[in-house]
Parts: sequence; structure tokens; C-alpha cells
Amino acid sequence: MIDWYLERVERLLKYCDMPTTPRKFLWFDLWISVLGSFIPVIVHLKDPLLAAFSYVFTFAFINIGIFGYLYIVKNRRAELAEEALPDYLLLFANNIKSGYVAEQAMMMSAKPEFGVLSVEVSRAVEGSFAGRSIEELLPRISERLDSRVISNTFSLIVEGVLSGGELPSLLEQTSYDVRRFDSVKRDVRAVISVYELFIASAAAIAAPILIGTSVFIVNVIIAIRSRINPSDLVGSKSLILSSSAPAIDPTMLLVFSFASIFVITFFASLAIGLIGRGKRVEGLRYFPVLFAIAAGMLILVRGVLEIWLGGLFKV
Repeated sequence: MIDWYLERVERLLKYCDMPTTPRKFLWFDLWISVLGSFIPVIVHLKDPLLAAFSYVFTFAFINIGIFGYLYIVKNRRAELAEEALPDYLLLFANNIKSGYVAEQAMMMSAKPEFGVLSVEVSRAVEGSFAGRSIEELLPRISERLDSRVISNTFSLIVEGVLSGGELPSLLEQTSYDVRRFDSVKRDVRAVISVYELFIASAAAIAAPILIGTSVFIVNVIIAIRSRINPSDLVGSKSLILSSSAPAIDPTMLLVFSFASIFVITFFASLAIGLIGRGKRVEGLRYFPVLFAIAAGMLILVRGVLEIWLGGLFKV
């Protein structure tokens, strides 16, 4: 189990192009999470339950933030490489037509403006003049990029070359196909942006309004019950006011409200990433913004209700 986890972390670090070992990274993550989680605990020392909740919440938040950042970096590197892929393939084909050997053309086409893709091409070509063929070099480009498009593209080119196809023609046709695929993907993304906006609005606006209103109503009930003398309820058939003391702690109710907002916005961001990009982790970039908006909306709703109706119910 540990080896499996270390392998996944190592693959993630490789995709992010971070020169460190998984064990060093995990120790760094552990120390940052443990030490950072003590900050909110110091604020809530008088309330052990709230302090424990704050520690667990902050520990999870820091870990989600660190690994979310790595996944965003990994996917961003893949996106940048995919954007440069059509132009690189065309330049690669033109260099071969100009008379360069395939390995030389492959290296000469790695211009600085292609960014991440050029870096990976340079790594793949290292040692190529020691006997590596173009069929061996092309798949190496996608080893440090978590991109199915790039991996499948170079695999198809290699299969075409092994089947007897001309490399320049394969590169040009593949470039046109990739460009057409990107155009279709952008059109689809424009259509589904409506669904992303709906999910974001429901998580950051509608949910805090409902939760804030519910919290205010519960506080009103607690305030009314706290002002009633238990002796006045003798013989009363009321079910709502039949208890002599409030059974709900307002502080824990507020903590539960923010925890609910945290869970709702977290899964909403994952849904947005899955719908918009096809990867759940892509939505983590929206999570801090959604959570901040939702938390602010919750505070605003509670404040407005307390100002308008708080005096009426003496909350």
C-alpha cells in the first residue's frame, strides 16, 4: 500500500517537473500540515471541541491545497504542451522536407516559444545520436506529460512510420487533426459553461442563503426557549417549546454551517472540473474562490437577518 502511494506521488512529481523524491515531499507536506494546523488551535484554546475541529479542518485544507496545486501544475503543463503540439508537428515536418535527418529535425523544431513541449523534446532527444531511432524517441516526449492527446498522437505517428508511411505526411496530417480536435473541444466547452455557472451559483449563492436562513431560524427558536420558564409549560401540549433548556449550541451550529459550506463548495468545484475539463482535480482551482464567496454570503445573510428581524425576536 505504501509503495503504491509512493509510486503515485513520484509520478505526480514527475508530471510537475519537480526534482525531489516522494519521501522528501511527503515529509515536507506533513510538517507544513502539522505546524500550520496549530495556528487556529491557539485561537480556540478555551473551547477544546472547537479547537479539535479547527485542527482537523486546517490539516485537511492544507493537504488539499498542496496536492491540488500539484495537480493544477501537472494539468497546466499538459495543456501548454497540447496547445503547442500542432505548430511543433508542422515545423517538424517542414524541417524533414528541408533535408534534415528526422532526429535533427525533431531537435531543431523544439523552439523556445513552444515552452513545455520543447523542454520535453530536448529531454527525449538526449543521447539520440548514440543509436536511438525516431520510433524510440517520439514516445519518450510524453513520459513526463500527463496528456492522453500527446501520448496517443506520437503513438499513432510511430505506428504509421512502422507501417510504411512517410513521416512528413504523417506529421502534417496529425497536426491538422489535432487542431481540428482543439476547435471542437472549445466549442463544446462554450456550451457546457452554462452548466458550470449554474453549479457555481448554487454552491456559492443559493446554498449559503438557505443555510444562513436556517441558522437564523434555529437561533430564534433557541432564544425563545431560553426565555421561557419551565414551570409555565406544565400542562402545555406544545411540542416545540416543551424542553426547559436549549439542546443546540449556537457556536457548534455556526461551525457546522461553515463545514457544510466547505463540503458543498469542494464537491461543486470537483463537478465543475469534471464537466468543463474532464478531470475532477481541474476544478480545485475554483475551490478557494467558491468557498470565499460562499462564506461571505453566509455571513452577509446572517447579518442582514439579524439586523432586520433580530430585534423582533430579540436574538
